[in-house]
Amino acid sequence: LRERDRSVGIVSHVPDLRRRIHAQLEVVKGRTGSTLRQRGV
Repeated sequence: LRERDRSVGIVSHVPDLRRRIHAQLEVVKGRTGSTLRQRGV
């Protein structure tokens, strides 16, 4: 959500919200650290 140069992020493990919000950043845990994956836009 974006308005007047402000952004709101939603952190959720609720599958319904993941399906409804197209622009997502996903943190993926790995052996050498975490990586960030951009999904949708």
